[in-house]
Amino acid sequence: MRLFSLTEKQFTALADLCEAVVPGSRATGPAVYVDSLVADAPEPRRAAVVAAIEEVAAARAGGAPYEELASRPAFQMLRALAIEAYYGDFRRPGYDGPSGWDATGFGAAPIVAMSKQDWSFLACHREAG
Repeated sequence: MRLFSLTEKQFTALADLCEAVVPGSRATGPAVYVDSLVADAPEPRRAAVVAAIEEVAAARAGGAPYEELASRPAFQMLRALAIEAYYGDFRRPGYDGPSGWDATGFGAAPIVAMSKQDWSFLACHREAG
């Protein structure tokens, strides 16, 4: 899988955090969402996300559990992005399994079942498209 704005180490740290924040979300690819989202973001935003990932990864490498990091702005930013990806119904390219909407039952609502998310604006879907 091609990364657009993160290193492999940053991506792995982010994927681990996303899974801790939203258990079961790893398969849908919230880290892919964040990597693709910040690829087209203005440099200050991209740099802020990368710095947040680095901060959380360094704290985790030092043995800090996520619970101790929860009040940090860096963790809160990444938490919000993980939740946005999963509960926004993002699916990484090539993934056909259940999405966040499926897992929560939200997709069963008739009006929601008729809609289809368009993720073509993200780098990962532009490349896969």
